[in-house]
Amino acid sequence: MIVVCSAIAMVSIAAIRAQPTPTVELPLASLESIAIDFDSGRNRIYCYQGGSIDSVTAIIRIDSITVVTTPDACAGLGIGYISRIDDRPFLVQVLRGLIDGNDRFRVVSAFYGISTLEVNGQSIRAARALSVLRGGAAEAGRTRRESDGIGNTFEP
Repeated sequence: MIVVCSAIAMVSIAAIRAQPTPTVELPLASLESIAIDFDSGRNRIYCYQGGSIDSVTAIIRIDSITVVTTPDACAGLGIGYISRIDDRPFLVQVLRGLIDGNDRFRVVSAFYGISTLEVNGQSIRAARALSVLRGGAAEAGRTRRESDGIGNTFEP
């Protein structure tokens, strides 16, 4: 997932690089389920349930997802939704608006496509997402990286 965070103050490039890359991890079964919804044309909103936030490694681990009808119906760590728009600058603005308008959320994501992952020698279709995280190391600077949702990050 691309992780985009608001800059609070000017921070040197070296200081930003020294910080862990903020990452959102979802269960593989959830990513597969979202991919099926995406392929089937369903435009759902997912509530991120349970999970943990590791401030040292800047990883938000989601235990499970549930489908909700509105963001207000989510009492979890945050939400994700399917977007048919793959315009990342636009999605960043939408996601920032969602997280700024919902103080209780730690993360919001837009699932904008499908990618194939190799897991234990099997090819698996999983949802690809753009996420905005709140708090912790993420707010010290702006970081843009892709993640496959199971902890592997790489440059977009």
